[in-house]
Amino acid sequence: MNVHSLARTTPRSRAVLVQRVVSQERSIQATAEALGVSRRTVYKWLERHRTGGREALRDRSSRSPHDCHRSLNRALGWFRSFCSRPERPRIDPVRMQ
Repeated sequence: MNVHSLARTTPRSRAVLVQRVVSQERSIQATAEALGVSRRTVYKWLERHRTGGREALRDRSSRSPHDCHRSLNRALGWFRSFCSRPERPRIDPVRMQ
């Protein structure tokens, strides 16, 4: 996954962030200021590292995994309701004359 131009952190800087807090025992505040991120961001990456290790520091999609299913189900529901409508008598333009 590509890092977008406005990203404050990269997988490498997140690893540095974790190393500073865990191994070097630096404070959350000092680490946040040094990397130009909020304390909340530092806590977020520390928690992800704690639960998933170094692999959890990689970029991931922010898109919900169910978005496409929701849209597809909505479209299928509409299609099914359209197809299940009772047939209306068709008017033949030739007979109208």
